[in-house]
Amino acid sequence: MIQDRLQATVWDLLPTLPRCSAVASVTAVAVLLTAGGSAPAAAPDFQKDIQPILAEHCAHCHGIDEETRQGGLRLDIRQNALEGGDSGIAAIIPGNPEESEMVARIHATDPDVIMPPPHEKKPLSVAQKKLLEAWIADGAGYDPHWAFVPPEKAVVPAVAGASSPIDAFVRGHLAQKGIEPAPPADAAIC
Repeated sequence: MIQDRLQATVWDLLPTLPRCSAVASVTAVAVLLTAGGSAPAAAPDFQKDIQPILAEHCAHCHGIDEETRQGGLRLDIRQNALEGGDSGIAAIIPGNPEESEMVARIHATDPDVIMPPPHEKKPLSVAQKKLLEAWIADGAGYDPHWAFVPPEKAVVPAVAGASSPIDAFVRGHLAQKGIEPAPPADAAIC
C-alpha cells in the first residue's frame, strides 16, 4: 500500500532531517494517512488513467499508424472512436458503457472477438476494464496533455487563518476533505 511505503520512507528519513523538517514531515504523513481513505472515488482522469491503457493495449492496432491500424478504428482521437471503424459501429458511446463496442470487446471470451487479441499478449486487468467502463460512463472525455493546455492563473481561495497563498490553497484543500489543520509548531522547535 502506498501509504505504508510513504510512512516507512518518512520514518527512515526523520533522523537525518533538522527538527523543524521532521515535524513537518510527520504532519504531512498524518494528513496523507488521514485523507487517503476518505475521499470519494473520482471519475477516471483521461491523461493519468485512460491514455496509458489505450497506449499500452490498444494503440498498436488502433492508433496513429495507418500501416498497422486494424478495422479502420482509431482510438487515439475521440471523434474517430465515436464514429467507429470500417464496421460503422461506435467503439465508444459516451455515458453508455453497456452499449459501447469497446466494453463488449474487452469482456468477450471468444478469442476472435476479445480485445486486445490474445496473440498480442497484453490482456487487460480487471481494474483496467473497470477504469475504461467508468470513463465511458462519465462521458469518455479526451483531455489534451497538460503541456498543451494554456496555463490559467489560479484564484487564491479566501480562507481564514491563511498567512500566505500557499497556506490558503492547503487550508482550502484540507477544508474540502473535512480535515482540521494541525496547530502551529512551537517557535522554539523550528
